[in-house]
Amino acid sequence: MKKKYVVIIILGFISKCLYGQRSNYAPEYFEVNMPSPNYTINNVNYYSTQRITGKDFMGKWVFLDLWDKDCGACMAVLPQYDSFQQKYSDKIRFVSVGKTDIDGQAKMLYEKYKAKYHLSLPCAFDSAFFHQFDINSSPYLIVIDPSGTVKAITAFLNESELKDLLAGKYPELQKVYREHEPKLQVTYTPNNPFLTYNNGGEDSAFLTRSILSRYDPQLEARWPLTIKDSAISDVPGGTSTQQMADEFNATQGARFEVFGAPVIALYEYPFWGETYIAAQGDTLYGKVWPEPTLEVKDSSIFEVDNFYSAKNRYSYSLTLPEKIDSRMKRMKVMQHNLEDYFGFKASLQLRRMPYWSLEAAETAKIKLRTKGAPPSPPPGKTHSGVYTIVNHPVWYLLWSVFPMHMASGPVIDETGIDGNIDIKLNSGFPATFDSFIKALSENGLMLIKKEKVMQVLVLSDQ
Repeated sequence: MKKKYVVIIILGFISKCLYGQRSNYAPEYFEVNMPSPNYTINNVNYYSTQRITGKDFMGKWVFLDLWDKDCGACMAVLPQYDSFQQKYSDKIRFVSVGKTDIDGQAKMLYEKYKAKYHLSLPCAFDSAFFHQFDINSSPYLIVIDPSGTVKAITAFLNESELKDLLAGKYPELQKVYREHEPKLQVTYTPNNPFLTYNNGGEDSAFLTRSILSRYDPQLEARWPLTIKDSAISDVPGGTSTQQMADEFNATQGARFEVFGAPVIALYEYPFWGETYIAAQGDTLYGKVWPEPTLEVKDSSIFEVDNFYSAKNRYSYSLTLPEKIDSRMKRMKVMQHNLEDYFGFKASLQLRRMPYWSLEAAETAKIKLRTKGAPPSPPPGKTHSGVYTIVNHPVWYLLWSVFPMHMASGPVIDETGIDGNIDIKLNSGFPATFDSFIKALSENGLMLIKKEKVMQVLVLSDQ
């Protein structure tokens, strides 16, 4: 009889334990549409406590923004997230979580941004959080709703998407993955044309043929530099790239494909033959205005949020018989395709356009002349704002260091310096266009705003 009571007690205890585990289930990792795991974030700065748990913000939307010091895009979005926090403070809580490093550069970098942009976000420096939840990439943004359910794991979030979340809508966000999480992505193989036999998406997703479709953000974005290039050139390993291209052309014809491009970039391919006019030896640089000029009543279709958003991005695939394939033929066919769908009139016109002339004082031409040391490697990222370039031409300075995206027009080398140079620039950090101009002037180089006749691609209403 005693043995029976003992067995009953043990079974009852086991049943209670199992029931307790199920009723308080918390997953091991953050998973979309699952309860958030029980997490703790340590070493919190600029907040009332140094430790935050998942229970602290129940009833609010929580955004855990994970970053590391080498992710420039992560740092650039901090002011935007800070503004979200201030604007929707009664509904949301953003927490910035930086990956710690041995020499503390992550914290120093954050403090520079905090001072420059007056950030008020709490920021933790907790590598253990990354390791515990198998996170090894950035940007990595975890979105948790007021009930504690994970609603998204993505890279970035804009205000429109945030408003949708707060309104109970769930925008389409690109998913990012844990380090060891199986990737459930739309697959693509270059052996078949895009969007046939479910290659890269549903067969029914065509908008027109030569194929134009809205971009599915689960498909890896691919932007060939020129219209002569193909997505085939991106295939890694195994059969050689040239062999795969030859085999494809022999059976299918020649093909050009671009995935995830905004409308502006789509128009650049068929009129310029390329989508990125670089400073380094590009024959179009300084002769062609770098972006199409819009003369349309409604320009909303040209607006994009960020690289990770599918808004107003398209995929295009063009297959031609090999015997008629050429650069000019691809450009002509694509011009007609874009006009048929988007309806804009495109024309190339000569116009006087502004540009920045990079000029050198006579003393600088002598002072900057290289001493002949071995050429320096690419400067790469720096948190000091100091760049050193040794034994490279002037265009290398513009290409590797100068913030071309900050200039309102191309920067053209008119220094008259033919040989290579040695130069050290201290632009400060974070750098601005004015700080680069100052750093150049300290080396005898001047940026002067001028005008010249350039070829301009003009898009207008029909």
